[in-house]
Amino acid sequence: MPYLGATISKARSGWNWGITYRIDVTYSSGMAMGYASLTHPTN
Repeated sequence: MPYLGATISKARSGWNWGITYRIDVTYSSGMAMGYASLTHPTN
């Protein structure tokens, strides 16, 4: 049974700092099936 894990990390893109939101779909075995991420600029 897969479960969803969400992580929020700060990412630097060029001269701008942003916040990257990542949603992982991971099985209990630890293998990541895929993820969707987006970066939100803070400037």
